[in-house]
Amino acid sequence: VYQWFHNGVEIPGENDSSLTVTDIIQSDSGYYTVEVKNMVTTVTSTQASLTVSSPPVVEKITKLPYDKSNLPESGQAVLLGQDTVLSVKATGSGPIIFQWYKNGEIVEGQNGETLVLSKVTMADSGNYTVTVENPIGNVTSPPTKITVNEPIMITRHPTNQNVGLNKMAFMSVAADGTGPIEYQWYYNGLPLPG
Repeated sequence: VYQWFHNGVEIPGENDSSLTVTDIIQSDSGYYTVEVKNMVTTVTSTQASLTVSSPPVVEKITKLPYDKSNLPESGQAVLLGQDTVLSVKATGSGPIIFQWYKNGEIVEGQNGETLVLSKVTMADSGNYTVTVENPIGNVTSPPTKITVNEPIMITRHPTNQNVGLNKMAFMSVAADGTGPIEYQWYYNGLPLPG
């Protein structure tokens, strides 16, 4: 006669030489033993441990420092030359392994919970994902778009002019940078309309 136990508690109806646990849940973790009886004696097996592991789950990716106006779902805007960091929060049974990707390609040396991009260049723009893996499985995050913006630079300044009374003066400026670029002219420190 056989009788199986889970953490010292008899498992009703489990009276065979083998035990199958189906639809595993976290509470199935623990120690299992079987008691074997005949007319002469009763012996108990050594404990067999069952550990229930959970697959990894990516909970969220955030830009550090956290900036509420730049949520990951809508992407991240970073100025050319700045540093930026993406951080992933993942859960699951350990050990957990991380690998970051840009546009589907491995980002070399970036295999932790954070992705560090130092002094970004235009080439750093793209869609970033992270794959989180443990012995049970792996999952890839939705993409977070990083857009590197060029700061505005005036490439041609207005020039001084000497114009006769009741004549017209024309001034212009040229600027480069990530658009759209807006212009506001000032006269003696006050904004001009239009």
